[in-house]
Amino acid sequence: MKSRRPTHPHFCTRSRKYGSFVIGRKTIKKRMRATLRAIKMELRKRLHEPIAKTGAWVHSVLKGHLN
Repeated sequence: MKSRRPTHPHFCTRSRKYGSFVIGRKTIKKRMRATLRAIKMELRKRLHEPIAKTGAWVHSVLKGHLN
């Protein structure tokens, strides 16, 4: 039987606001790189659009990421 290296995406930490115990989650590098690459390509496509429109799109992407 082949043993695998444990790859737990969770870790123990403290909340910034209250200092109480919380479970933290580690981002998957491969998925994060792919997402950032896709955002970069989309920003290239939107290069000549009005800044307000591009800013609204970036806002929606970040809002989805942070929620």
